[in-house]
Amino acid sequence: MTIVGFETRPATGDRFADVATILAPKRAGAQGCWCLSRRLSPTDNKALSSSQERGQRLEALCNSGNAPGVLAYQDDDVVGWAAIALREQLHGFSPRRFPIDPDGNVWVVSCFRVRAGHGPAATESTGPRPRQESCRCSPMRVSRSPATPDTRCRATGR
Repeated sequence: MTIVGFETRPATGDRFADVATILAPKRAGAQGCWCLSRRLSPTDNKALSSSQERGQRLEALCNSGNAPGVLAYQDDDVVGWAAIALREQLHGFSPRRFPIDPDGNVWVVSCFRVRAGHGPAATESTGPRPRQESCRCSPMRVSRSPATPDTRCRATGR
């Protein structure tokens, strides 16, 4: 799918190097969440003590046949990531806190990252922001959470 000069592709195993470009910590030895904090239970999150283990866990998800997200490309360079899953596959999105959709199949974008220089300011001259355009064109239903979003990573606390 092409959105305002960006092309999106599923984050499959053959594209894991691009996933790592977006999500891997830039500093050696730094702890990164690898967008697993909502996919794993708190116990499983704490058990993955290193960024390398977290990266291996996400790579296994990418190789599972059910892509854990999508990558955004501009001129064949990876510039963004969005973690996407059914609400039932994530932790912290219980029906108790979020309204139940009678049609089921509620999709959640639990993480969204854009590489420096490719964010909203870089795309304003070319039209609507990619996030807005993708919601407008997407075949899935998009609903807003009534909860205030937490901008800190649950795995690292940053």
